[in-house]
Amino acid sequence: MKKTYWIFVLCFLVLFSGCRKKEQETDTGFKIYYIDQDETKLMSENYTLQGKDMNSQINELMVAVKKQPTNPDMRLAIPEAVTFIGHNFGEAGQLQLIFDEDYNTVTGVQEVLMRASIVKTFTQIEGVKEVEFFINRFPLSKGDVLIGRMRADDFIDTVGEMTTYSQNAVISIYFSNSTGDALVESQRQVEYSGNVTLEQVIIEQLIDGPTEKKEEAVLRGTLPSDTILNKVTKKDGICSVDFNEAFLNPVEGISPEVTIYSIVNTLVEQPTVDKVQFTINGKNVESYKSIPFDKVFERNLNIIEGEK
Repeated sequence: MKKTYWIFVLCFLVLFSGCRKKEQETDTGFKIYYIDQDETKLMSENYTLQGKDMNSQINELMVAVKKQPTNPDMRLAIPEAVTFIGHNFGEAGQLQLIFDEDYNTVTGVQEVLMRASIVKTFTQIEGVKEVEFFINRFPLSKGDVLIGRMRADDFIDTVGEMTTYSQNAVISIYFSNSTGDALVESQRQVEYSGNVTLEQVIIEQLIDGPTEKKEEAVLRGTLPSDTILNKVTKKDGICSVDFNEAFLNPVEGISPEVTIYSIVNTLVEQPTVDKVQFTINGKNVESYKSIPFDKVFERNLNIIEGEK
């Protein structure tokens, strides 16, 4: 009986030891980062890195991050159309990852999450502390702003929650002149979370109106202060903007053309936007005052003060 008892204890200890070892491997192993099916957060799966030196590990990961995760709740952070061309090491020792031009087809929150997943995955390699992105031979930029080198802690998150990344951009906003019949350009630098698109930031700036005292003296906001941006999307160069019904109540003394083209001209300043279309609470509206509103709008230079 004693012999049987000790055999049982020994088997239990072996099993327990194995479980502990497996648990430790789960907690401390290398990870590949993906995104959830709703494209709102990062998730990760454990991965066993086979390469023995930095170069072979980088090449290995460039293949591994393009393989589908086993967890059905996850999806690839890098779309299949986006291709790695190669990698280099910069003068400061940072890893430079080179992509083809299809990288530029990924925008908004998805692009930030993709970038975060790549940086957090590759900086686990010993000796790689920063990652810099290149599109062919050109550094990645957003508008006129170079993204530059990134560390894993630039993306503030706990895996399983929303990932945030602060970005800066210089944008041109078109407000009304003092008489409400023409647009005036105002340049400003904005800092915004990577979880929102620059188009959303731009429209929020328009809703806020002129904020600096020197602007308030000569410029006027063009959108009602109770306007709510329901949604803004972009596809094939067309930016679709959906407002609540408050937008339809024009600001007193501002012409309808100035209101519409303050939005259109401001958005078309962005290199990826050519035209703008509007909806109200998801539905087309035939006219805004006397202006046909259920159409696609292009930039209007004639309404800018000094351009007539």
